[in-house]
Amino acid sequence: MSFLKNFFNQNINRDLDSLRKRWTKSITIISSIVYFIITLSELIVFFLFNASGRDNFHPDIYFKKFFFFPLVVNGIIIGLMHLTNKTTMKDGTKSYVVSFLFVMMIFTMNIVHSVFPVILVAFSVPGLLSVVYSDKRLTNTTTVFALIMEIIAEFFITWDKSRPLPFASIDNFATVLVTFMTQIGLYIISLQILKFEIIKLKLTKDFEIERYHLMQEAMKDGLTGMNNRNAFDKHIEDISNNHLPEDSFIFVMMDLDNFKQINDNIGHSEGDRALETVSGIILKEASKLHGNVFRYGGDEFVLIFRNEKANDVYKICKDIKETFRNSTTKEMDELNVSLSFGMAEHSEKNSFLQTLKIADDQMYIYKNRHKQKN
Repeated sequence: MSFLKNFFNQNINRDLDSLRKRWTKSITIISSIVYFIITLSELIVFFLFNASGRDNFHPDIYFKKFFFFPLVVNGIIIGLMHLTNKTTMKDGTKSYVVSFLFVMMIFTMNIVHSVFPVILVAFSVPGLLSVVYSDKRLTNTTTVFALIMEIIAEFFITWDKSRPLPFASIDNFATVLVTFMTQIGLYIISLQILKFEIIKLKLTKDFEIERYHLMQEAMKDGLTGMNNRNAFDKHIEDISNNHLPEDSFIFVMMDLDNFKQINDNIGHSEGDRALETVSGIILKEASKLHGNVFRYGGDEFVLIFRNEKANDVYKICKDIKETFRNSTTKEMDELNVSLSFGMAEHSEKNSFLQTLKIADDQMYIYKNRHKQKN
């Protein structure tokens, strides 16, 4: 079970890394869209104010401070985001870099448009977006960094001389305080969402491990530990749909001669022992050519070899037969218990099941020939 857990953890973590990588790119795209909207809004406001003929509006100052400056700074930030996505740094590092750059973009927007206190709430966005990564440290770090940059923007930088200072009046300070409290509330909400995301992720992993375990159990023969008939049907479906035109396949059908005599004369326990013995031999020998083996039913076994030479497969089958013959008991020898097999090379004019039928026919030809010799 620990192997299954490690296997699924590796595969799920790999899929999660891929998802996080895509989310990092999504944040970059979101930032690019926000950058475009902000730039367009600033340009529209510039033309509206310029057309209004206001006495206190200075086009050159507005253009430099409220259009050109954020255009250049945010443009550099967006460029760094795209560059980060293309670098070879680890995906986890990328998520930190892109999240911090997003905070810096919001920081720029806030110092330029600090006359609108509600914009401060935008500092909550990077922390909220980081929840998707299911990384508490990233969410905490991003939120703390955003809070620091927010304090700097609000209390230490006066870019727009017309904005009211936080301590200029009780109303101004109250507005800033409410904004900060709102952000703390959003941060707490982020932590709760993150908590349940992590729990959901763990439950998903456990469920997938258990599901895979049950699926594997359903595909295994209880007595021999071999793949069973269900696994055979699934394998046939897989190779039918996914094999390459240049692939070749060799099917082998094997069964025990006089197996019924073992159960009738020696007992079913000896019959089970014979099946376990031959299964172990087949699994060991077939693995030399990476063959897929199945208990087809009763004392019948199917071996499927992909892209192997017929002579090599034939030698494996002879080795299986010989090894089993040397492992039989005296009682089995008296009952003439042995192993028969038939081979068939797959042709595109036949289905895989038709190829199996040919191998089965060849096995009975082999079996009858063996009886005639005896």
